Order: sequence, then structure tokens, then C-alpha cells
Amino acid sequence: MSEFIAIISAKGGVGKTTASINVSMSLSHFGANTLLVDCDFTSANVGTSLGFPPNFKNLHGVLNKNYCVGEAMHQHSSGLKIIPGSISYDDIKNLEFENLHTLLSELTGPDYIVVDCPPGLTDEVTKIILAVDAVIIVTTPDLIAVTDTLKTLHMMKDLKKKVYGVIVNKKTDQQYEMTLENIKQFLETKILGAIPEDKHFLTSTYYKNPFVFVFPDRESSLEYKKIAADVMGKKYKGSAPLNNQELIF
Repeated sequence: MSEFIAIISAKGGVGKTTASINVSMSLSHFGANTLLVDCDFTSANVGTSLGFPPNFKNLHGVLNKNYCVGEAMHQHSSGLKIIPGSISYDDIKNLEFENLHTLLSELTGPDYIVVDCPPGLTDEVTKIILAVDAVIIVTTPDLIAVTDTLKTLHMMKDLKKKVYGVIVNKKTDQQYEMTLENIKQFLETKILGAIPEDKHFLTSTYYKNPFVFVFPDRESSLEYKKIAADVMGKKYKGSAPLNNQELIF
């Protein structure tokens, strides 16, 4: 049975889409049948980040009933399967997302269906969260982002939604940042992983590939793999070359 996981953030600019791509790629790396769905309706960047042409069939076309969901599913050269969103203003302007819950329920087959959400706590985000099984929240280690994340956690509690934990993104260890221990105490929730700021993310964007695919042994990639292993209920033990050596069962 598929597990639907929404990756959300309280505000934009924290690297949510990058996290969605690399968590999905890491799950796929460990052999899980994984599908990434771009539900950031107004700023759909998954397809662009991975080099898909803008005229590819996408989620917006499915929601507007132009074609079936199977036609909008594509496989990236890295092996990751995605349903991209549209970057067309006309598609955004005319979008009908009321049948999103029904559409997601039709996506049976993958072990994990990761949903990249819009930022914030809008009605659209609430509809997505109600349609999934669990969430992962992305933040940066600054006080404003972490405070907004606390509001998001309270919302998840009200919605009775499972929270895997928080990804702390763009970590630089500058004096003005909150420490991981302080963030954990402030949020009273699990820190799934801490992704350091890395200029190589720009290189992976240039090559239109997930970071963990282009740079599998960098610290950020190891953190994403640790997060994926945690979601799978396994322990990640390092960067051994073979998949079956990387997880402790």
C-alpha cells in the first residue's frame, strides 16, 4: 500500500522543493518505488529543476481533466519518477484542484508518493495535507523560520497528521543561527536531518539532476539518505557502494 508524504514549509525560500527532490531520490536509491508529485500549483519547479520541457504533460493538465494521470507520469534519467506541475500562467489561472484528493487516491503502486506542497498554511496546503498520510517539514535555522515551523506543527496536531520530523536546511553554523539542539527543544519534535549549505547544489541544478545523484558522497547527500532510511524505518550506516550494505535491517 502506498504511503503519501507531503513535504511542507511554513514559508518560501527554505529549500522545500530541493528537499522533496532529494528525499524522493534517496528513497528510490534504497530500492523503494517512489513517485514525486509537484503540487506547488503556482510555483511548480520540480520539472524545471530536473530538465523536463515545459510542454510535457503535467499535474495541472490532469486536474483540468485534459488527460489521465498516467499520461503525466515521467521518469527522469536518474531513475526518479515524477508528475511535474505546469509553469504556464494560463494553466495556473484556470486550475481546478477540488478533485485533488480523488486524483491522489488513484496513484496506487509506488511504495512512497512524495508531494511537494506550496509554502505556507493556505487552504490549498490544508487540502493536500488532509489527502496524505504524513508530513515532513522543512525549515532554515533562523528564528523566524523556526517560529513559523512551530505554528505548522500545531496545525499538524490539530489535523491529527503524522509528522516524521523536521529537516533543517541551509545550515552554515553561523553565530546568528539557532543550534540544532535549540531547534529541537523549541519545536519539541524530531530533527530528521541537517542539510549544510553547499555551493554544489547550484552545480546539480545546472546538470538538471538531484544533488544526491550527482554528488552521492557529500555531507548533504548522506544526510538526505539518512532521512530516507528513517522514513523507511531503517538505520543508515554510511556511504558503502552497494545499496544493500547501506541500510541496517
